[in-house]
Amino acid sequence: MIKLYGITWDDPRGYDSLVYISQKYKDISIQWDKRSLYDFTVYPPDKLAKSYDLVVVDYPSVGDIAESKMYVPIDEILSKKELEFIQRISIGKTYESYLYNGHLWALPIDAATQVSAYREDMFRKLSLRVPKSWRQVIKLKCKIGMPLSPIHVHSSFITICANYFLDPFFIKLNQYDVRKIYTILDIMKFISDNCGELCLKSDPIKLLNYMAEGEEICYIPLTYGYYSYSRDNYRKNVINYANIPSFTKIPYGSTLGGAGLAISNKNKYIEETVNFIKWFYEFDVQKMYWQHYGQPADIRIWINEEVNRATRNSYINTIYTISLSYVRPNFPSFVKLHEESGKILVDFLIGRTSRDETIKELLNLNISYIKT
Repeated sequence: MIKLYGITWDDPRGYDSLVYISQKYKDISIQWDKRSLYDFTVYPPDKLAKSYDLVVVDYPSVGDIAESKMYVPIDEILSKKELEFIQRISIGKTYESYLYNGHLWALPIDAATQVSAYREDMFRKLSLRVPKSWRQVIKLKCKIGMPLSPIHVHSSFITICANYFLDPFFIKLNQYDVRKIYTILDIMKFISDNCGELCLKSDPIKLLNYMAEGEEICYIPLTYGYYSYSRDNYRKNVINYANIPSFTKIPYGSTLGGAGLAISNKNKYIEETVNFIKWFYEFDVQKMYWQHYGQPADIRIWINEEVNRATRNSYINTIYTISLSYVRPNFPSFVKLHEESGKILVDFLIGRTSRDETIKELLNLNISYIKT
């Protein structure tokens, strides 16, 4: 039997789901390895292409994927009809996020965006309502947190900027823009001070685990959604999800996440891989993928009654947010800008730099990376 080698990230959503689905497909065998959530974002895709036929990628790396010339453009192996079908069922801008220089470099197999997470049991006990505005977040009478390790603190900065109708990758600023950034930084500092070192060292998985297993954090205003935490018996306590808080009444600008399936030039079984892909996007297979902790980009899953019953409506309750999400840039080396920006923001949160110094550093960094 033909055997392919793939790599994804280390979480049931990224790994267990693909292992199960691959075992159900009988025409080829796929062996999956896994890497950390951090490496999922920052590890160079050209290095992975040397060892793996299939690589689950984060869309900001698409420019690097294209530039490496070590991956197969998806639009060259799938028909126009097949691509149109996948685009039609892909929620929000998940499909478009993998486009670069006229080619599609990965298939949206997983969808997420930054959403709000909360412990409904704690909210009920404290007679709290889920915040819909940033003003309400600041006034919330319980401990709040947010993943603030560099990549994720910058993702949240992007979200709040976009929600405030400010270009997150500013290369020039007026006084009005600066006042907006002051407000954004003050919100993030408030959350960081409220949560402390735990948040500064957390990615979404770590903080959601802490929230689900303990009785301390009741609300996270921004985190990439992992909707398995809304299922019974996934963790000690259940986590619910809601639209992001907003400066307006619209949950606009959430940083889009998710994952795509890229095919390396190492893969010598393209026809067989295409057959697997076509099978994977059948509705019954997407449903099976979700049942085993996958988080499909398929809108048919997001609006499905059974799926929403099992996840306390996490999908349908955040469909507005993902539909209005912000797509991060994907030019070559963007991932480096992403992480370096996060480190600048962390320095501000721990008191090493002032607001003005932080704005200046971010401005200069943006200018150095962004080609005008």
